[in-house]
Amino acid sequence: MQAEYTAFYKRGAALGLMAINDQPTQLAVFIGGFMGESFALRLQEGALLYEAYGDQYELRLTETLIPSDNTWMQFKAALDKIAFPSWQTEYVDPECLDGTYWSIKIEYPDLTVKSEGSNRYPGKNGVPSSQQRGGDFERLLKAVRKLIDGRTFR
Repeated sequence: MQAEYTAFYKRGAALGLMAINDQPTQLAVFIGGFMGESFALRLQEGALLYEAYGDQYELRLTETLIPSDNTWMQFKAALDKIAFPSWQTEYVDPECLDGTYWSIKIEYPDLTVKSEGSNRYPGKNGVPSSQQRGGDFERLLKAVRKLIDGRTFR
């Protein structure tokens, strides 16, 4: 099914039926921790692989999702409103060894984001914020949840 979708998508894009720049060339997002829920999302051959894990990274759910062109367009528009250029490549709280780890890698022709953190998040203007998610980081998570049709990603 994935190979058929990829071929269909490439044919549609070649005919000008789809805005190919609304879908990233790479996408991988993860959030979670060893002692709780974790979630992963990655782009593979034009489809999204969504994974949900329980305690100790026990895989609980795997789904393949194919967002509509409109959903990809909305996702890209949401990302364009986030101040990624001010984000650091790493946000780590050295005093907290257990907790929430997150990572993001997204590539478009006009945007590349690669950042990760452990118990620290990008705050206003990319300034590190200890254990408080807010602003652009929450906007990112909201955009991801919309991309995956409301599935859990926190």
